[in-house]
Amino acid sequence: MSLLSSWRRTFRLTPTFALALAALTCGHAAAQPDACDRGILAQSEKLNFPYVARSGGYCDGTVAFDNGAVLQLVSYTMGPVRFSPDQPHVTLKVASSSNGQSVRVIGVDKRPTGSYRFDAIPPASGIDFDLKAAVHPKGLKAEHLGFVAWINRNGSTLYLPVAVGAPEAGDSPVLVMRAPTAVVQAAYEICIHGQPCGPQELWKRDLEAGSQLELKLPKGPSPRQAAVKITVVGPGNRTLGDVLQMQIP
Repeated sequence: MSLLSSWRRTFRLTPTFALALAALTCGHAAAQPDACDRGILAQSEKLNFPYVARSGGYCDGTVAFDNGAVLQLVSYTMGPVRFSPDQPHVTLKVASSSNGQSVRVIGVDKRPTGSYRFDAIPPASGIDFDLKAAVHPKGLKAEHLGFVAWINRNGSTLYLPVAVGAPEAGDSPVLVMRAPTAVVQAAYEICIHGQPCGPQELWKRDLEAGSQLELKLPKGPSPRQAAVKITVVGPGNRTLGDVLQMQIP
């Protein structure tokens, strides 16, 4: 069972934003371009820098969503997101092979009160991401943004890392979780396909609302798959756990 589906039932994750993926994995109808969310396009019309379709084949802009989850996946990238405040555009591409499957990408403002969203189904060559349309006008910096890509494989969700900006030697896949509400404890365990699972590691205890948890996944000599087992102790000392399937370049 996926992290998204099990935590949606338990933690009131909304159809417009849950683990950074709900609007697409829940099957919302698409606008133009295909990845864009029709409901958000309509809801965002009266906001400053509204969420709209861009000429580059994606949608981005201001959205409104409920932060009523315990933990959200807000980014899975190769190294950090990279662009400068005066840079007009940047290349965004999926950094791992999807074996010809269409890949969906979502981007969000990782901060607790963030109201930015990006949706795309990028070609293998990537997307020319216009930073002048909404990112710079909203005052967003590279460190504020997170991006996640995913495909459906064998009936489950497989997450792929996204590269935003020029890659650098030594870049590793970085997973970022956000805790919109206070969390008593969060832990993880990494299981690389074909290898014994590593020991469970504690992220932190007593996470404040808005805390971000970062995890660098180990690169290998060739693409491989890892299962990241996450355990969370939420309000009332209720323990929940699930698994994220991650592709490692």
